This record gives sequence, C-alpha cells and structure tokens, in this order.
Amino acid sequence: MRLLLIGFGALATAAMLAVSMRLNYIFGASLGQTPERAQAFGLVSVIADCWKATGPIFIYSLVRAHRWPTAAAASVLWLACFTYAVSSALGLAAQDRTTMTSGRETVRAGYEDVVSELREQEGKSKALPAHRSVGELGAAIAAVLAEPVMSGGRARRTVDAISAACTKADDRTVATCAAIATLRQELAVAIEADRLDQRIAGLKERAARLRKGGGTLSADPQAEILSRVTMGLLSPKEVGFGLILLLAMVIELVSAFGPVVLSAYAEATRKTRDGKAIVAIEGIATGRDLSRQGAIAVPAIVDYLAERIEPASTRRGLGADELYADYDVWCVKKGAWACSVEAFIDEFDRVRSQHQLVQTIRKFGTRYYGVQLVAGVPEVPVPRALSHLR
Repeated sequence: MRLLLIGFGALATAAMLAVSMRLNYIFGASLGQTPERAQAFGLVSVIADCWKATGPIFIYSLVRAHRWPTAAAASVLWLACFTYAVSSALGLAAQDRTTMTSGRETVRAGYEDVVSELREQEGKSKALPAHRSVGELGAAIAAVLAEPVMSGGRARRTVDAISAACTKADDRTVATCAAIATLRQELAVAIEADRLDQRIAGLKERAARLRKGGGTLSADPQAEILSRVTMGLLSPKEVGFGLILLLAMVIELVSAFGPVVLSAYAEATRKTRDGKAIVAIEGIATGRDLSRQGAIAVPAIVDYLAERIEPASTRRGLGADELYADYDVWCVKKGAWACSVEAFIDEFDRVRSQHQLVQTIRKFGTRYYGVQLVAGVPEVPVPRALSHLR
C-alpha cells in the first residue's frame, strides 16, 4: 500500500510538474522577439520551474541540518522561482479564459442586438395601416389610368394620356387623379410593409443562427453560478478572476510541494533492514504503541526528558552524543527500540520548541546548555556511529 501511494503520488506530481513546465515554457517563449530569444526565455522558465520543484526539498534538508543562512538563501531563490511560475500560469490562464468569455460575450451581444432590432421592425410593421398587396394596388392604379375621359359624349383619351400619369393638371382628370393619389399612398404603405417583412425574415434567420451558436447562453456560466452562491457578494468578474487564480495556484502548488511531500512521506514510512517499522516522528512524539503490528514501540522523547533531564547551573553543557548514549541505555532498560540518532536529535529539538524550552535548554552547535543528566544511569561508551557529532 505504501509503494502504491508513493507511486501514484509521484505519477500525479510528475504529470503536474510537466504541465507547469510546459506552461512556463510557452509563457517564456512568448516574450522573445526572435526564435532564438523565444527558445532562450522558454528554457529559463523551465529551469526556474525545476528550482521551484526541488527547492522545498533542499530547504527542508538544510533546516533539519540547522544550516540557517543557507536555508534562508535557498528560500529566497525558491520564492523568486515560485512567484515567476505563478505569474506565468496566471498570465496564460487569464489570456485563455478571457478569449473564451470574450467570444461568448460577442455572440451574446450580437444576439441581443438582433433581437432588439427584430422587435423594433415588428413594431413598425404592426403600426402600418391596413393595405392591399403591392400587385393588387399596382393593377388598380393601372386600371384607373387606363380609363377613358369623356368629352362631348364621346371617349377621347385615357386619364394617363391626358394627365401624363397624373403629373400634369387637367380639369378633366382632377377627380380621377385624386383617387389615384390615394391608391399610390396605399401602395407606398404596401411597399414599406414588404420591405419590413423581408428585414424581419432576415433578422429571424440570423437570430436562429446566433441562438444555435450560444447566443442565449451566459458568457461565463460557472462564474455566474458561483456569484449566485455568494448571494451577490462577488460579481461574476471577481469570481472569474478567482477561478483563474485558483487554477494557477493548484498547478504551481502541486508541482512545487509535491516532491517534498512525497520525500517526507517516504522517509517517515520507510522500514529497517530487518523489516520492523521505524516509527514516524509523529509516532515518537505521542509514544504510539506499535505492538499490534508486531514491532516494539519507540518511547516518546518527552518521556525521556521527564525522567532523565534536569536543570543545571553548570556551563559545561551536554553533547548530542552524550544525550543519545543515555537515551539508548534508557531505551534498553525500558525494553524498547531506540530511534536513530538523527531522529532523536530532530525530535529533541522539536520538543524544545513545542514546549517553549528553547530559552531553558539552549543549543549551540551540537551541545545543549542549561540541563544535565539525572544521576543513576551508568556511563556508556559513545557509539561509533556518533563520532561525527563531536
């Protein structure tokens, strides 16, 4: 199960790191004005992303080794790389999301304009007075113009011939041309109605195409839904920016801290050569019983401190090797396994910090001052593995 979790986590972290590197390369390459500069800027972005991923591991190791100046410098370097990576992801995510929402907004705005104009044209069409069709009115006007004008009991010429289609005044065609003028007014209304009908038909067809293309949909439905969830406290634009920021932070945080989390988990759960599980630091702190798993529990460091450490007025101090040797003998008397020297020192320092004993138990180098061992435990030689701590 442990290997499965580590493998799955490593695969997910590697995939996210690859995505982050690719995004950073695209962003860096976009800054170059020539192909050569674009490639150089892209490689700089990839290198920065590599430091972003490995930096926490280096910082974690340096802190555990109490290399504070180097750890601080590594932290500054990592922060610069992490900030650059986040800005790259933010820029690309914002650009893509803006392009997407802008396109949708354009379609929606176009649909709303078409619908507005369609309503306007339909209103104009309904406001027109009743009328006959253009063909029917044209035939009626032609028939009136073809009527003969009676003079002296005989038909002389037509209304059209005498009045030149009612453009020339003549007493014989006054009444007839008045009727033709009325017909022509109705014809103008009919022509306008036909024009409006054609325009309305075109607008309806265009509205149908835009509706099919998403004209009735929201430009950013996800942001609008989340805005409603917040009861309007956040506008859709603010929610949209938050989503962009969330996407960028997920990519960069997973790719930045995934490796160090996997490394720490693998270290905390690794096994000894004889197959007996080494208790994680958290287990040491709580004195967790592993007897159900077939292993002897590592006693809590805080219990050791309570039994074997007391305040001291001398300035001699205790070396880490002396403390661990006494702890090893104490574990033998308890019938328990002793943790490694590195785990003992790390947990000893953690207990000092957690219980606010930093001022009482002061540490310089590998020696602790302000405390001494309680008498009663025989002296034992320093293990050979601890000789490097002197």
